Amino acid sequence: MISHSAFHRYLRIGPAVAALLVAAPALAAPDVIYVSGKGNDANACDTINLPCLTLQASHNKVASGGTVVIIDSGDYKPVVIKKSISIVNESAGVADIAQPAAGGDAITIVAGKEDVVHLRGLSLDGAGVAANGVRLKSAGSLHIADCVARRFATAAYLIAPVTKTSLVLDNATGADSTAGVDISPLDGAVKGVIENSRFSGNKSFGVRVQRGSVMSLVGGFSTKNDVGVVASGGGVVSARNAVSSNNRSIGFSATDKGSILRLAHSVASGNATGASAAAGGQVESYRDNNLRGNGVATAGVFLAVATQ
Repeated sequence: MISHSAFHRYLRIGPAVAALLVAAPALAAPDVIYVSGKGNDANACDTINLPCLTLQASHNKVASGGTVVIIDSGDYKPVVIKKSISIVNESAGVADIAQPAAGGDAITIVAGKEDVVHLRGLSLDGAGVAANGVRLKSAGSLHIADCVARRFATAAYLIAPVTKTSLVLDNATGADSTAGVDISPLDGAVKGVIENSRFSGNKSFGVRVQRGSVMSLVGGFSTKNDVGVVASGGGVVSARNAVSSNNRSIGFSATDKGSILRLAHSVASGNATGASAAAGGQVESYRDNNLRGNGVATAGVFLAVATQ
């Protein structure tokens, strides 16, 4: 039986202990999380020996600004990204993200306007029915490197943010979809670079830049699409050392007023039309391009620009 004095001591001490327990900080989320095709999402996932199984669980456990490290081949399932994060596969195997659901996205990004997202070494497959490989709705910047996205009903990469965003596509592939990469912001504009990337076998276009976005297209190729590279709706594309070949319709196209396509040391061949300026769109040529071997080399009025 508790004595009267002990009871009063409890009344004095108990609330203080409770306050300490309430004030105790939660354990910080780890900066690195590991994920494996043989993992378990019930693991802590902060050591290479006890990895997660899916990217979504890994994303949820890692600290903002942290890194998810893929350690072997597997199907890591679709993921919704809501914070700064790096998801990296450094040649550890094939990191598949299959999205078999009609209208779904393999990777959806709804991060904050200052958040930075890095994706590296991922292989995305939409089975011909999923909407997008990577769909960016919001983020401060997105860097995609060494990724492959195939068989998507809307686009391999749909960049449609609601605020201004910077974008880097480096050594990326977008193929066998309705579109390769579609840069179509809903608000603000996208600025950045597409470098050494490949867009092939898409029903509509390989690359489209529109709605005030400004992109550099450096190296790489766009082939066997309907149109290779499109600037539309006030979009600006500066292409250098780029190849747009064997497209059913046009290699390089500026489709309307305010859209600008700048061509330097680039190649268009095997297209119905090599390069086209239509409805007030503007094509600027640095006079060092190869537009041979098309049904028609050019359509519309081009502006010759001297290099400086």
